[in-house]
Amino acid sequence: MDGSAAAIRLSEALLPVAPGRSLNGAIDGQAVLLGLRPEHLTRAHAATPAQGTFRYDATIDLLQPTGSRSYATFRLAGAPVMAELQAHDVSRPGERLPIDINMNRASIFDAKTERAI
Repeated sequence: MDGSAAAIRLSEALLPVAPGRSLNGAIDGQAVLLGLRPEHLTRAHAATPAQGTFRYDATIDLLQPTGSRSYATFRLAGAPVMAELQAHDVSRPGERLPIDINMNRASIFDAKTERAI
């Protein structure tokens, strides 16, 4: 897989792998596990996503305010994903907002061995 053209396919989305990232011998069609930390998902504010970032239009399922931050859970390809947002970024469950997923910070694992690739 060429890191500059590689992507992770989820049922409804194609998430680009950060340009130049080595995938340590991964092959096309290989099943992987994608690890995303809440702090690497932010509300999109720029007109276009930054390089290495995937923009997703999310519908918030659960909102957990914690003061200056809110943890917002939404579904991506049927799986729950949590984003750590500024408290003013989202006001209620059911709200739709663009989320930028920083694929430069994503962890990718071989689904069979669970080893990082």
